[in-house]
Amino acid sequence: MNTNNIKSNVAQGRTSVGVFISSGAPSIVETVGVSGYDFVIIDSEHGSTDVGVVEHLIRAAETVNVTPLVRIADISRTNILRVLDLGAMGILVPMLETAEQAMDAVAYSKYPPFWPNGRRGVAFRRAGRYGDINAVDFFKWANDQCIVAIQIETRAGMENLSEILKVDGIDLVFIGPSDLSQSLGYPGNANHPDVKAAVRSIAEASMKAGKIAAVMPTSPGDVEEYLRMGVQCILSGNEYALIRKSATEFVRSVRG
Repeated sequence: MNTNNIKSNVAQGRTSVGVFISSGAPSIVETVGVSGYDFVIIDSEHGSTDVGVVEHLIRAAETVNVTPLVRIADISRTNILRVLDLGAMGILVPMLETAEQAMDAVAYSKYPPFWPNGRRGVAFRRAGRYGDINAVDFFKWANDQCIVAIQIETRAGMENLSEILKVDGIDLVFIGPSDLSQSLGYPGNANHPDVKAAVRSIAEASMKAGKIAAVMPTSPGDVEEYLRMGVQCILSGNEYALIRKSATEFVRSVRG
């Protein structure tokens, strides 16, 4: 059974580096893994990834010691159960706005009776080595190592943040700058001072509550600022953004 790189890095005081995977290409996951990334978030909200593709992406992540998380489309027991059974070591819930939603996400991710009110169903599929594993050991490992991450990206989520952060079992808070800028009235402007201030405020509150804070830089200097703040996870966008940036820089270096 694998160790979650994010949790391991937090314990060692080391920043984790991650990327969203939207394309469904296992080779991309392998490439970012050999490049030194700690985790990937397979995108089932915006990406072109059905359940079958997600399984292959998780398998690719495991070959290069990258921790695979999945951003689900929305909160449902089925959405969460399927990806965890496939071997995802965590979920990311988009557009989370209430403590009740947070409690549902935790409940669907945790095995009873080792977690109060856990509602994760038992099926020894890929994550449980198809039954070739001690059941109790697996349940305890899964409850400990599988991350429940939430995405705060609306005004409502900000307003309810203090109650959301009280929910036991929420491990990580990712601040979605693009949707947050829309919700705050600055569409397409994730670098507006009010949006930047909101991102910092959410990250600081999350860390103060004992949660892992995850951010995505949107302007030069952001990485240095977030590291000074003590943010534990930094994402570089998705693979399309990485390819576009690298390709654009190369073309400009040739053509001027």
